[in-house]
Amino acid sequence: PSAQWVNPSATGFNGDIKPKTFDMAKAKSLVAEAKAAGVPVEQPMEMWIRTGWFQKDRDMGEAIVNWFNEAGLTGVKPKLSEAATWRAQLYAVTQDDLNQGKTPAIIMTSHGNEMMDSSVSLDSYARCGGRLSSTCMKELDPILDKANAASGADRVKAFQQAWKMSYDNNLLAPILSINFLHSSTKNVEWDPRLDGFIFFNSDIKFTQ
Repeated sequence: PSAQWVNPSATGFNGDIKPKTFDMAKAKSLVAEAKAAGVPVEQPMEMWIRTGWFQKDRDMGEAIVNWFNEAGLTGVKPKLSEAATWRAQLYAVTQDDLNQGKTPAIIMTSHGNEMMDSSVSLDSYARCGGRLSSTCMKELDPILDKANAASGADRVKAFQQAWKMSYDNNLLAPILSINFLHSSTKNVEWDPRLDGFIFFNSDIKFTQ
């Protein structure tokens, strides 16, 4: 289980926030409350699920859809998609996309943080106008600006504050995280790029 979109390896990881407890009874109560207030909880919504991604990716996505249905959001249906079409939906977050009905209601995605710094994650997914952000919490942006301009302990503290704000306001919904194992060998020459990309055919060389 995870409470944020980065692991302890990332600058700004907040170890004080814990994964939220799975509580179907609470979910049903909230949906029933919303329905009583006139919210159309049966409204059709598609949850985009990328296939051919990882083992049992489809099973995981359909299980989440079933949880939505069980909670009372009966209009949520799975939308299985190959990578290219799914990726187009992931990036369809502009106001024009929203106006044209291109923005997905729900999308299951994964996120890597090879740069090991929270700026990569929060600026993309949580900032107003972020390249992958479908949300906008104006109070968060000044904190991100402060964090990006800082270094050392000040940078860590500011990003920890940003993760706590994201957590409290449910801007992102992390489900699980995987701890990657990294190792080195004398037989590989590699100079990491500043943009975080890894090109095996040009940046990594094997030596004798």
